[in-house]
Order: sequence, then C-alpha cells, then structure tokens
Amino acid sequence: MPDVPVVPDPKTPPKCVKWKLQEMHDCKKELADLANNLLKELQSRYNACLPPLMELLHKCLDFGSLFNGVCGTKSQNQVPVNKAEFMKVGQAEFRRCVSFIAQLPHVKSQVESGTLDLDPEFADIIFSQVKKVLINVWGEFFPDLFQAFFMKLPELEPDQSKKSKAKPQPLRIPSNITVVTFERISDSSFGLQERYILKLSDGSSYQVVFLEDSFISSLYTDPTLYNAIGKEFCIIFDIFYTKTGTEAVAESFYRVMNTQEQDGGQKLETLALRSRVDWCLPPVLQCERPIEDMASLYLNGDKEQKLKRHNIPIYT
Repeated sequence: MPDVPVVPDPKTPPKCVKWKLQEMHDCKKELADLANNLLKELQSRYNACLPPLMELLHKCLDFGSLFNGVCGTKSQNQVPVNKAEFMKVGQAEFRRCVSFIAQLPHVKSQVESGTLDLDPEFADIIFSQVKKVLINVWGEFFPDLFQAFFMKLPELEPDQSKKSKAKPQPLRIPSNITVVTFERISDSSFGLQERYILKLSDGSSYQVVFLEDSFISSLYTDPTLYNAIGKEFCIIFDIFYTKTGTEAVAESFYRVMNTQEQDGGQKLETLALRSRVDWCLPPVLQCERPIEDMASLYLNGDKEQKLKRHNIPIYT
C-alpha cells in the first residue's frame, strides 16, 4: 500500500505510516510467534530471578504442592492416593535438605547425644511420616485438618461478578461425615492460595481454599500435629523456613537502627531497645494521642508517677 500521510498538527511536518499487506495466515503466524516469545521471556525471567534453592524447597516443603498429591475421588471406600507415587514427590530434593541440615553443628550435637534421629539415611522415613499425615485427610484426621486449615469460598450469585471480594468462611464438618472428593481447581484465574472442590458423604459440596500460613503456624503451636509429623521434620522445616526469609526485612530493620544511632555513641542495649520501639510503633503521624501525652509529660510532668517536668522546655 502507498504511504499515507498523517498530520496530527498543521504546524508540524507530515509523518508517514508504513503499511504492510498481510494475509490471514500471516497474522495468525505472527500472533503465535508473539505468544511463544512471551512465554519464553517469562520463563527466562523466572529462571533468572528465582534462586535454585527456592525451586528445590518448593518441591519438598511447599504444603500446597504436597496436598495436591492426595487429591482424588473415593471408589468403593478406597483412598484414591497411589502411596508409592506420592512418596516419590519431592523425595530427592528432601534428601538434599536433610544432608545439609545433618551437617550443622547444633544438629550434630543432638544426634550424637541420641535426642534426635536426623540423618540422611533416615530422610525417606522422616518425609514419609509427613505424607502419611496428609493422606489421613481421607481418614481420622479429616474433620480436624479441614476445619483448621481450609475455609470455604462463598458461592457467587448469578448477578455477582467473578471478582467479588467476599471473604472465605469457616468450614464446619460434623464428626460422622467423611470426604468423597477432594480435587484441585485448575483454571486461568490468578491466586496465591490453592483452591479445591470438596464433596462430602452427606451430599454437600464446597469450594475450599488452603490456608498454608495456618498449617505452618500449627507446626509451632499444635502438639498433636507436631507429634504426628515428627520433631525431625519440624526442625528441618524451621531451619529452611528461616534461611529463605527475604533480606528486605533485615535491611529495613538496619535502616531503622541507623536512624536511632546517636552521635558520641550509646550503650548497645539502648540502641537495641530504641530500634525495637521504632520498628514496632506505627509512623509518628499516626500516633497523635501518644504524642500529646508525651508532650504533656515533657512540659508538666506527672505528680502521681513522681515525674518532674523537663528542666528546660526548649520547645515552648
């Protein structure tokens, strides 16, 4: 096609747009190339930004991924989990984790004292204990696990948008009810939490979301879950869970500490205390009442607490 002049403003010189004639199959090919190149670029960015350690831990210590391995539908009251295949999930990666943990000095000392069975040779046994707990969502642990670590998603009315911000609701399951179907929802919508279809023996059906943070918290607070999973796995998880924390938190705290450092030096305890107070308190502009109270103490003191006012109220 000939060049077509485009003149957005009479005062500017004319511009030309180069037009190219294409058939429909050319358009489809270019669209396919664009999609493929976009996927390759996203994968390249993923590989460049995500540390190999995070990928390794995702395969063996991500509870959402592990719960996906116990999905299925009961047939003739048989648990729909291929236990042999499930035991292989993340197995090689977990062995590497145990080999690293077993070399730490404080872990070695406990192993040598006989208080801890944490050795690379026991890696499969430790990991299988965790997976047996997850498989028990089909059995004795079902009511406890689901009510503590899953919440049901509200059903949307026909006139409601898919982007409704209704919050998940607590899941209540009677003790005599068992699970019939537990399937992961795979769709194109984006979400950080794993979602599942849950069908029960009483005929009810729910969409539920897995609360991984609640599960992790229970490892530290629920003796029943802790004992069922085992001390060895909890130690392994705790160490890696700590080591993979973002450095941004530490760097932010260092900046807070730097603002509390005084010229001429100060006691380490004083600097630590000031830093913790600054870190925990909200921004100053959000603390109107505390500021007023502190100003009153500064200017007037407090007779009940036997606090004298400041000798030189320089700010008045």
